[in-house]
Amino acid sequence: AQITQPNERLIDFSVSPDRKLVAFNQVIFDELGAKAISKNLTVRTADGQQITSIPWEEGWGLITAWVDNQRLVINIPSDDNAREQPPTIMILDPFSRERKYLLSNYPNIYNFPPIPYWNGWGETVYNQMLNTVVYLRGGDDNSPSPIHYVLWDIETQKDLAQFRVVGDLYAVPRWSPDGERFVFSPNLLSEKIQKGRPAYEILSVSREGEVTQLTHLTDYYSWVFISDLSWSPDGNFIAFWFTSWDEKPDYSTRSEQYLAILNTIDGEVTNYCVPGDYNAQLAGLRSVPPPLWSPDSKQIVILNRYSEEHSRVILVDIEKDIAVQLAEDRIPVGWMIVP
Repeated sequence: AQITQPNERLIDFSVSPDRKLVAFNQVIFDELGAKAISKNLTVRTADGQQITSIPWEEGWGLITAWVDNQRLVINIPSDDNAREQPPTIMILDPFSRERKYLLSNYPNIYNFPPIPYWNGWGETVYNQMLNTVVYLRGGDDNSPSPIHYVLWDIETQKDLAQFRVVGDLYAVPRWSPDGERFVFSPNLLSEKIQKGRPAYEILSVSREGEVTQLTHLTDYYSWVFISDLSWSPDGNFIAFWFTSWDEKPDYSTRSEQYLAILNTIDGEVTNYCVPGDYNAQLAGLRSVPPPLWSPDSKQIVILNRYSEEHSRVILVDIEKDIAVQLAEDRIPVGWMIVP
């Protein structure tokens, strides 16, 4: 169903975990369509029924995610979006309008522009219970290095785990559906890195700080880059974008990326050979969103950017091992359940 009206533009979509609601920034224009006359944070169902709408406030940045089916994450950039300081994270209930602010003031938080964006989180990603956070830490005495991803217990104010990263600050931590662990895909500090070889793998970290390496792609590929990833709703699979090279790449090398899926139960990785970004750059900004899962964890919708001007939306059925094109020059933003 089309939910956009002629005099409005909808941007910055986020779908609730139960797939029943979508939140977005609604920009309403005058009759000529030349001037924006209002902005609202709006929540609707998949068939366009409006549940709530509140004025968009000055200083709000982007709708980053839903914490649960009741509350949203909205980032509040510092210094007029200059990305010179980490953003503040606001937890907002759009129904009651209650809000809570989470300041990005953790020990030695990375503080050198441009601040990594992490899909709107800035450089702090919280679990669903808001009692644990992953953040990017710089060196001591306000030094930009060495750089670590740090798992921080908010209640005890202590490190639970930390991981040294090399040459890439854009691997977004992704919490599991139950909030008990997160995964991310760093460029691992290893002998391959010391020889100039990108060596990306997927790591899983429990809330207690226990670390498990889930993939071993560098055992099979000489050079490998993992771009972004997403959990299936049942927590059994992780879909991700990856690129491999037969010849040594450098940080200006660009290549096509492909969809792969990790089975977290048996550790098997399947390359589906479905393309994502035709021009993916090693350690660069992620231009293609992470794969979108169906509610039953059996299908995936992805964006394939196959040229500078054009893209297509592709549905992948992982049970039937088929892929079909759904649309041209559209961007998928979420998988919803129609009431």
